[in-house]
Parts: sequence; C-alpha cells; structure tokens
Amino acid sequence: MTEGLRGPADVEAALQMRGVPYRRIEVAEAARADQAARSLKVDLGAVVKTLLFLADGDPILVLVAGDRRVDPQRLRKVLGARRVMIASPERATQETGYPPGAVPPVGHPRPLPTWVDEGLSAHATVYVSGGAQNVMLALSFSDLLRATGGRLASIAIPTLPR
Repeated sequence: MTEGLRGPADVEAALQMRGVPYRRIEVAEAARADQAARSLKVDLGAVVKTLLFLADGDPILVLVAGDRRVDPQRLRKVLGARRVMIASPERATQETGYPPGAVPPVGHPRPLPTWVDEGLSAHATVYVSGGAQNVMLALSFSDLLRATGGRLASIAIPTLPR
C-alpha cells in the first residue's frame, strides 16, 4: 500500500466508532458498481457509488445508487454553488485517502460534507466500498445516513442503458 493511503481497517474503525452494524464481504475485484452488484448478486441500485465532487473548489462526497448518475445541475442547485465538477482521480485520493474504485463513505482523513441521493432510500440494505476494491460492506440505508451525517437530496438521474 502506498504511503498515506487508507484501507478497510480505517473504514471499519469509523463505523465501529459510530456504533454502526455492518457485514464485511470479500468479493472478486469490483472497482465498478456493476461488477460489485454481479459479485454480490444484488440489484445494481443497492450498490453505493461514493464520488468526490468539487463545489466551487471545495470537496464534497456524493453517494449515489449504482444504477444512477449525478446530475451536475441538480447538485449545483442543491448546494447553491456556482460550479460543480467531479474531482480528478488524484484529488479524490488526496482528499479521501483511497484510490478511485475503493472510496468508502466514511473513514477519511477528515470529515467531508456528504450528500446522499434519495434514490438509495429504495433499498433497506445498501453495499458500500469497504476501502479496497475487493471489500464491500453491507449496512442498512438508515445506518449509512447516520454514519455519514449525509443530507438527502434529489441529485441523480437514472443511468441510460448501454
């Protein structure tokens, strides 16, 4: 592991510190939501994509279902920002401590403002990155909100079928 990078132990410690129950699941490498859903044999919408965006240059985490994509216009409006953009892979790693494809919703070097798309609320159990591409964590949607302190908003739209 590269100096400064975090891993599953950091994510699990953050959840334990908040008293959030979870189940750790080892999977075949699953950097993408569709790969994770196949490996877990769950609906793509139950897999959480944790994305780092920049709102007027400030980092924010956005949690969205695997079958949806963030609508930058909606996000900009919800945040009251002039400009929002997805962070570069380098900036995402710098801010979260995890490489793209392994970014979890908790366990970062410092707290990040977190927004959760309402679409995830359709799933009682959600699956988040556990801090490595082969580790997923299952937890309830309500515990995800509690663990992240995330604010619910309508910020995503369905992904177009390929």
